[in-house]
Formats: sequence, C-alpha cells, structure tokens
Amino acid sequence: MTGSVHEGAKDGAGPAARRRDWERRGLVGPVEILTRDEAARLGAGFREQYGRSGNRATRNRHADLPVLAALCENPRLWPPAHELLGDELLLWRTNMFLGNPTLPWHEDRHAALFARETFSLSMLLAIEDSPPDNCTVFVPGSHRLTVEEKEGTYGITALVKPGGNLRYGGEIGAEFREPRPLRAGEAVLFHPKLLHASSGFVNGADGTSRERMSLTFRVAAAGAALRDKAFPGEREHRAEVLRRISRA
Repeated sequence: MTGSVHEGAKDGAGPAARRRDWERRGLVGPVEILTRDEAARLGAGFREQYGRSGNRATRNRHADLPVLAALCENPRLWPPAHELLGDELLLWRTNMFLGNPTLPWHEDRHAALFARETFSLSMLLAIEDSPPDNCTVFVPGSHRLTVEEKEGTYGITALVKPGGNLRYGGEIGAEFREPRPLRAGEAVLFHPKLLHASSGFVNGADGTSRERMSLTFRVAAAGAALRDKAFPGEREHRAEVLRRISRA
C-alpha cells in the first residue's frame, strides 16, 4: 500500500472525486453537513432530552428522542450517502458516542445481521470537535483486502464478535494509519470492511483527552433485508428504528 492512498478528496470535492475515494480508499470526506452553530444546538438538545429520558442507552435513540428523529429527516444529511448507495436508502441503526471511546481495530460489516449481502456504509458525524487526540483512526484501502490479507499485511488477528462483526487483536503500524479529526458539523463516510479504531485505543490514551460527541449512522441500499437479531430488545419499535429515505 503506497502513501498515495492517504491523499483523499477534501470537503468541497465533487461526486466523481468522492466516488474515487470510496473505491480506492474506502473513506470519503470530510463533508460539511451542519454548521458549527447547528451542531452545537443539536448537541445541547440531545444532552437535555437524553438526560430527561432516564434511558442511558445510546443506540437507536432516533426512535425516541425528537432532536435525533428530526436530524434523520433532514435532507441535507443524505446527499453523500445517495451518491454512493443510490436514490433509496435504509437507515437501520444509529449510535451516539460520548466521552473518550477506546474502540479497538474493527470493521462495521455486520454481515450476520443481513439476510443477504448488501451494499452499506457508515457515516460518522461530529457533533462536537473531534480533535487529533480523540478521533477515529482509519486504515485507507483496507476494505479491498480479505480478512486473511489484513492479518498478513498489518500483523493483526481477526476475532469474531457476536453479530458477525470482526474485531482484531494486535496493533497496526503508524505507516498504515490515518487519524481523521473533524470539526463540529463535519462527517466522513466509510466502507463496512474498512479497518478503524478510536485514537484512544491506538494511542493508549488514559482518558485525559478532550471529550467529544459524535453520531454514527448505519445505512444500507434499498432492498436490504435485516434479520430480527439486528434489533435485540427493540423489536417492539423496529418500525421507528428503520427509516426509508428517498433522494430529494
């Protein structure tokens, strides 16, 4: 893998450049989705509604918190995903991240949750600034490798976790890694087979880095068939979790 794989299109690039980044690097962005003021209002609204709800879960809160439900209905959120997956999208999961996450190297493929292989992506939106000492770290181009090739290339070991996702044991050399700090309101989109981790894990941070709030959207192409186990404990409001989104 050459150094050129780390040279992606910047915010403001056109659809053709973003498509090239998607195919070559598995990573698109940063793309400005919200202004800093909009992101600040969203964060304040989430903290207020989240605290008042008494529910400490951070997954799929767009199903019950109005501030996140309104964001998912905002057409400004979805053009980059439409460019990659088509005119019809299925939003099937959101995850809110708070504080200093220390997630190890993993993929977001969620293969066991789909009844058949489908096109999908993750979109990570920074609600608060995601600084270099507390951001997501990617391995550009790793989506093009098989699991065995990833193990051999990066010296890591694949570990299957519940739900069919893959986590990896070991560390990936700095020459392969690309930290991706984001300003509040910016997003990156990435391939489900792209290796990524939190900088807290990569750097062995002790929790002293600046906290951040971010939101990840799991989006699939139209026609995706999700198994019931994609919604553990949430089957009673599956209809509220799933959102079908059409290009404006």
